[in-house]
Amino acid sequence: MQCRFCQSSKTKKYGHTPKGMQRHRCNDCGKAFVEVMDPRRMTPAEHAHAQRLFEEGLSGRAVARALSRGVSTIWVFLKKSENAPDNGSLKSLPACG
Repeated sequence: MQCRFCQSSKTKKYGHTPKGMQRHRCNDCGKAFVEVMDPRRMTPAEHAHAQRLFEEGLSGRAVARALSRGVSTIWVFLKKSENAPDNGSLKSLPACG
């Protein structure tokens, strides 16, 4: 486990949150933290899979269904993707917040 504040590897378990998640405390900086990834974020593997599916010709909605994600999440990712196709297919996507 690595401290997300000072990147020290000197951490120890420090109880649980009220929701039951494991807390950790850094021995160097003394800060407590929970090492958890936001479930709404896409992992790098999901990013690569979404890009691959889109390049194979699947629509944004089909990619969202395949990854069990919201359509807006997929569209925002595809718009921000540096490997997005330049054929104008993303220009027709609806605006996302």
